[in-house]
Amino acid sequence: MNDPGSAVKVERDMYPGINAFVKCVADSVSRHTQERDGKPRARSIVPFEKTDVKPDGADDLDRVDHMVTGCPNVGPVIKPDYAMALCLIEAKYSQNGQTDAYEQLARYSRNIYGSQPHRRFLWGLTVCGTLVRACLLGNDKIYASKAVDVSEPVGREQLVGLFVNWSLCESTRVGYDPTMWRDDNGEWTIKVFQNGTPHVYSGLEMVFQSYSLLGRRTRCFVGTTKAGGAEKEVFIKDCWPRVLKDSAGSPRDEVAFLRHIHDTLGADANLAGKYPMLEVAGLVQVPGRGPADVDDTTTAAMADLVMSDTAPPDAMPLREHKRIAMSPVGEPLQTVDSPDELIVAVCDAMEAHTEIVRRCGILHRDISINNILVRRTGDMVGGMLIDFDNAIRLDVEHVAAQPDGTGTLPFMSVGNLEESQVKLTALDDWESCIYALCWQGASGVNDDDQERPRDKPLKQILKWRNGSKADIATDKRAHMSSTSLFENHILAEFISGDARYQPLEDLVERLHKDLFFNPGASLLCHGCYMGKEKAKALQNGERPQEKQYDFGVDINITDPFARRAEIADKIVDDLMKTFREARDRAIKRLYPTRRETISE
Repeated sequence: MNDPGSAVKVERDMYPGINAFVKCVADSVSRHTQERDGKPRARSIVPFEKTDVKPDGADDLDRVDHMVTGCPNVGPVIKPDYAMALCLIEAKYSQNGQTDAYEQLARYSRNIYGSQPHRRFLWGLTVCGTLVRACLLGNDKIYASKAVDVSEPVGREQLVGLFVNWSLCESTRVGYDPTMWRDDNGEWTIKVFQNGTPHVYSGLEMVFQSYSLLGRRTRCFVGTTKAGGAEKEVFIKDCWPRVLKDSAGSPRDEVAFLRHIHDTLGADANLAGKYPMLEVAGLVQVPGRGPADVDDTTTAAMADLVMSDTAPPDAMPLREHKRIAMSPVGEPLQTVDSPDELIVAVCDAMEAHTEIVRRCGILHRDISINNILVRRTGDMVGGMLIDFDNAIRLDVEHVAAQPDGTGTLPFMSVGNLEESQVKLTALDDWESCIYALCWQGASGVNDDDQERPRDKPLKQILKWRNGSKADIATDKRAHMSSTSLFENHILAEFISGDARYQPLEDLVERLHKDLFFNPGASLLCHGCYMGKEKAKALQNGERPQEKQYDFGVDINITDPFARRAEIADKIVDDLMKTFREARDRAIKRLYPTRRETISE
């Protein structure tokens, strides 16, 4: 940390001073907190020796200025590792670099969540000149303290106090979850609660990592429990959903949705394994985090420093830390061996989706490559639709806002991106399904295909990921607005020179026509843009009225998305028929000796 009048003009000149300060505090804490047997009573908050490097466990190429750890170690900690990080430190030699320091701290810290599945929240520090700010990174906001000037004794005293508190406080106060831990063999164990009773699952295998800094931060695992003396594998979801209610005042609760789905569809053997079966579910119970802790002196001291100039607490949305254990167990969609396996898996998921909409009145609203799993039974492949966090009841919510950024940008429908007031139907999710299939077709259905060299770089489809929601919606409207534009801009970016991808391209082309240019619907239902010319074309008799799905629909509705919503059930029938036919052909290619198909 440099004096304003010093000759320090680059960040790297600050690193030795920061390291020396952290080590000094750690040594002092260690000397003052040892028991008689020499066992330390405090965690050791120490820096990694190397600075300005890419840490292990990163999913990007960014270099981190500093990283400190609270893990017990023998000897110096050399190479930074996100799996061991307590917090990051972002340094700027000028006090004018505060905004950049915040931005980099937030961008880099997300990797800690990806490497530490038991982190509930994160800490960070920014050092700009001699001004230090502590940051608390939560699900919805990043809080920053008032600046502490370490060129003055009172500032150094406050910063020392923060490190001492980190050294002495319980693990929950630095962001660790005591209901999830790793044993001496490196294996993770987790507790899933139901009605306050913990159910323990061990041997966790990470299925889906969360690199998200804000929002639900959904993580998924496969765990094992012993039931009746036999081991059983379950799929475990850990997330922080917002507490929301529908327009009728009832909670939007994934657990309640799953129970209703099972009660309604459980006897249908054709849907077995295509949606999750609820095993155990409930809110995470963290020991010792009750009202009695409010006046704890450690908490108060840390809050004085870290929370002093933040927004009022009532500005924060209410979230619940929830865990759900489900069966059967699936694998990420990216584990498919071929485009044919992808077609089978996604078709199974959309088959479940269709029946859940029609027979349960529940709309998923978040179709993406992360929310469809692959199931393998013997040599057979199938698919399963998961994650009903954003689902709604269609009988009470006809138009719904997007309170938590519903969906994943590349896969969100135009209506969701624009927060449209068009009637909610299954067509939004089918649109998302098409985008997901396009994404896999262009980037590759698995890691091996994604790493293959390309003839030309992706360009158009990447527009679905970059920019604001409005920008992405504009690009999607353009891409989907005609069959020629869709073929020339999106299908043209599918992996070429591989015959395995042709059936996937053919399927996507047919699904696009079924949804956006359905031959049974009038011209008013076609495309993505409103316009009087469509009404004129219809009135001029370009298509006989009696053959159109939307005969009788108000001709003044010229928004094609709104008109398609009026005939959603019939369009879904066409989409599902197309998908089942493609699935049956894929099964025959995958299993040429098998005589019957799933649809039969």
